[in-house]
Amino acid sequence: MALMRRCIATCLAALMSLMAAACDDSGANNGISRMTSGEIQQSVTGNLRNAHTFHATGSAAFGTFAVSDADISVDVVAQSETGTASLPGGGKISFAFTPHSAVVTFDAAAGRAFFGGSGTTAPGCVDFGGVDDASGAIAASLAPLNLVRGESPFIGTFWVKGATHDVGGKDTQTLRAPDGREISVYTHGTALPAQLTFPNGTTLAITAPGGAVASATAATTTSGCLTPKKALLLMDPASNGMTFTPGPDVAKAVEAAITAKGSFDLKGVADIGDSRADVDIQYDGKNSRALMTAHLQAGGDLTAVIADGHTYLTMDEKAALALIGLDDAARKLAGHCIDTTASASGNPLASVDLVGSGPGSIGSKYNAVGLPHSDSGHGVVPLFAADNQAAGILDVLTHGDPLPMLLITGSGNQTATMAFSRWGEIFSIVAPTGCQVIAPSSTAPPRFTPFPEG
Repeated sequence: MALMRRCIATCLAALMSLMAAACDDSGANNGISRMTSGEIQQSVTGNLRNAHTFHATGSAAFGTFAVSDADISVDVVAQSETGTASLPGGGKISFAFTPHSAVVTFDAAAGRAFFGGSGTTAPGCVDFGGVDDASGAIAASLAPLNLVRGESPFIGTFWVKGATHDVGGKDTQTLRAPDGREISVYTHGTALPAQLTFPNGTTLAITAPGGAVASATAATTTSGCLTPKKALLLMDPASNGMTFTPGPDVAKAVEAAITAKGSFDLKGVADIGDSRADVDIQYDGKNSRALMTAHLQAGGDLTAVIADGHTYLTMDEKAALALIGLDDAARKLAGHCIDTTASASGNPLASVDLVGSGPGSIGSKYNAVGLPHSDSGHGVVPLFAADNQAAGILDVLTHGDPLPMLLITGSGNQTATMAFSRWGEIFSIVAPTGCQVIAPSSTAPPRFTPFPEG
């Protein structure tokens, strides 16, 4: 019996050993699935440095375009990178990046695609490294191709483990960054990245660790290269130069253009209190007056006038009830003109008041520019507050006068989308008379805030 028990025990031990070997992560399986995201980052970083180099091929974003046939060589230790890619329409680019330089060479077709316009002369090399770019838009436009500048996508912080999935027939562990980037790391063999996926869906396959790569040092010589703005004007001489201009300078140009026009109309959809409304605002900057008419989508109408330092408000009972929520107060206020200047609610147009504060308020709110794009057939560049996303975005025309075309603003349940038009028209805005003054302690409608003051 003792011998039988020993045989059974030996057989069971052998069986358990075979099962353990089948599930063993210490052999071919590198064990990263059991690691924390921080441990995986450390492992991948160390393995990349040991490999010294790698290649990346596939598609990626460049500016507002998805480039194809990207072929990138990276020296991890030297933090240098060279590569080529194709833009839509057949244009070709080559690029060389180091932590302190970013040089991209365009042929004519690529220059037209990236900078716009109809220029036939190839921009050649363009130095993006010295751009005064408070918003980070230029760096963001290069980021999917530039794997070495700033924070490496493989060494970033706050990566979160995702699911395991198959890449090219091999198992990988996914890590996800807050900005939407995903890195897939092999779960067997050396823990190296298999691919890098960007928020726009483009994917670079990581291959040939340890392979030979060219140095980017010679390729990043900026002598003779154009600045982005000079390249823009070469390809598109009609541009007003707002693209690739620092945000504060764009804001000053917008202020000057608005002041020169004097008046405009701002029309769209916005939140007034807790109510969504169709809003139309006429601004007469020369006489410091404004008229707002609004129809609440749930029912109700109101009118507000800013004139001579006062704010006058008139609304029907539906609007008063929606904004105040008190039956008695709504009935009392309905149909009556009230002067809310001294009330707690103050100027219902205060946060969009380019009348009282003047167009100079734009410069105090907006200090950064984004990437140019097309809106309703017009080229625009977004102007926004780098440190206050809720302050909104002004889409500024890139041809002709640098006037704002569209305002998209707010956050949560206080948002607005408003289009500018009727520049320089004469508006007849008359201050009402016989209005009831609302004292500071009185119940008053909430402020109209298409975008928070910032």
